[in-house]
Amino acid sequence: MSVRFFIVFFALLSLPTQHTFSEVNSDKLMSVASKVRSVTGASTDASISVGSFSADGSLANAGSLTSGDYVNLIATITPDSNDAGSNGELFVILLSVTNDGVANWSFLNTENNFEEWDLNLLNLGAAKAISSLEATNSISIFEGTLQPGRHRIAIGYMADGGPLIYTAKAFNITVSKETETNKSQTISFAGKNYFWGLVEDRPEVYAASDVTQEHIDLTLKWVNKGIALWGNYGPLEIWIVGKSPEAAIELDKKWCEIRFLKDVTWDKVWDCANGDPYGSGDGWSPFYRCVANGCSSVSTYIKDDLSYYFNILTMSSKWPGPEEEDYKKVVLHEYFHVVQHANLAVTQIDDKDGNNKTSNRNVYFSGDEVQVPFLMEGGAEYMGQYWYSKQPDIDVGYLKQEMERKAQHLQPYLNDGRSLRVLGYNEDFGVYAVASWFVAYLIHNTSEQKFRNDFWRQLTILGFEEAFRTAFGKSADEMIQEFNAWIDQPVEELLKIIP
Repeated sequence: MSVRFFIVFFALLSLPTQHTFSEVNSDKLMSVASKVRSVTGASTDASISVGSFSADGSLANAGSLTSGDYVNLIATITPDSNDAGSNGELFVILLSVTNDGVANWSFLNTENNFEEWDLNLLNLGAAKAISSLEATNSISIFEGTLQPGRHRIAIGYMADGGPLIYTAKAFNITVSKETETNKSQTISFAGKNYFWGLVEDRPEVYAASDVTQEHIDLTLKWVNKGIALWGNYGPLEIWIVGKSPEAAIELDKKWCEIRFLKDVTWDKVWDCANGDPYGSGDGWSPFYRCVANGCSSVSTYIKDDLSYYFNILTMSSKWPGPEEEDYKKVVLHEYFHVVQHANLAVTQIDDKDGNNKTSNRNVYFSGDEVQVPFLMEGGAEYMGQYWYSKQPDIDVGYLKQEMERKAQHLQPYLNDGRSLRVLGYNEDFGVYAVASWFVAYLIHNTSEQKFRNDFWRQLTILGFEEAFRTAFGKSADEMIQEFNAWIDQPVEELLKIIP
């Protein structure tokens, strides 16, 4: 006997053009098993659980969401013991109810788009086929933001020739209109105001013509997770490069168009594509390295000779590519760099030395003009991994496993003898790994809030040394010295501080 999942999803959603289901594991769902029944009135041992999660993986209060809140809706269905192992099809129905009472029905089709539904079961299309029902089936129903209104989820399944088994009482979600609490921040320079820091506008996305919509959606999804976790910082542009040199060249042209559109003082000779970087290698463009070598980076344009300040987050199609799980972590890593840079309201001054690794802004991040990994890379790496590990579908032990792998670089670092704050990007051991352990140590001895918010937000006013001491209670050199002594012990002891 084949089985059909019948998930009734009553909601008014800010729906993306595409919607993807993924298998998830969670022990935090609200059980509604007591309300599961058969339309015939016969007894059933089926159980159903539903939950709403926020961006950090914690349970979201379904009764007090606002329209700007990110939410991940998850359902876990344990079918009747007689139905386990049968084939199934997944169905999703939406009832959109606005605050003024207007209702619209639709269902999710196999192309992951919602179609209008006339409430006739004969016209209801399946969203997904399932080859065999497991004893427990956990499914991510929706991920995104919700518009104001009343949202209800009812879940059930139906066996061919048999009765519908369903949740007789819906899981309720109430969403109110988001209030404006954060206006865009501005900084002043040479008598002009510039948007910088927390902003209202969402990131702009520019992608090469050979980049798929799925690739774009995945990138935005994880940038939006970062925004939900840490705040909407910018102004931010996201540029995504594919594998085709020809498509990248067209994206180079788009870059120059956008730059001049936003800032008529932009240097179109040297700061747009020039020469032949894709062929002879003699020349430059923003994206030519991404095609052959892959790229994931954040660049900050807050310079005294610009009329528009902005950040760009660049991703590509390799190392990692969008099909790799690492891609999600890297997007979080890079977005935390946006948070770091956008919290420093200090313009970059051209030092005329031709070295892009030196800057007056670096003094605020490490105490020296030379760019080093230290808290910038250690912070982005640990925060990316930490918050990725808290997503509902990630194994509980993931972060400990990742930090255990990074711990192999600690002893070579100790053997080197130099301070962590002076190490460069091309050492014989993994500086990012060591620096991420240092950030884990900082957070363990203070708090995640101290590192994520307090330290970075005080850099502009206090400078590096005083901001560090204020946030963490000791100087950077003192904390590094304590860290060096602490890591000289078995990794089993180190892992005790990893949540």
